Amino acid sequence: MLRMPTSVRAAIRAAAAAAWPAECCGALVGVAGNAGGAGVTCTLPAANEAEDAARAFLMGPETVRELEGAAAARGVEVVGYYHSHPEGADAAPSSTDLAWALPGLIYVIAGAKGHELRAWQLREDRTGFDELTLARPNDAPVCRALQAAR
Repeated sequence: MLRMPTSVRAAIRAAAAAAWPAECCGALVGVAGNAGGAGVTCTLPAANEAEDAARAFLMGPETVRELEGAAAARGVEVVGYYHSHPEGADAAPSSTDLAWALPGLIYVIAGAKGHELRAWQLREDRTGFDELTLARPNDAPVCRALQAAR
């Protein structure tokens, strides 16, 4: 189960709509858990560095280090990443998502213009993803402080 407040869902949906027709992307920040029991407290948006941003997303190593550092400075961690599938694709992982994903991280995908949100975790054997159930906890104030510090 993935705890993800309404404010986080709204931020991902807004990012997907704003980036359309390109893919949006960013980090999911919070507290890691066992067996998909992570809690996401906020998002940290990132620029999509892909050459064809309408069909893929890419965050370079410097961007990932910056996101991890911003989270660590506030006592939380990057627990995964989000991105959108802007055109006709649903919120399920693509073959490209499978090729680039890492075990242990959460992946939230927004369908066309952010209307659908689904969460995934790569299986340890890397053969595919397991869908995580989304639960709603109370919104957390750490997000505002973290985003303001960036």
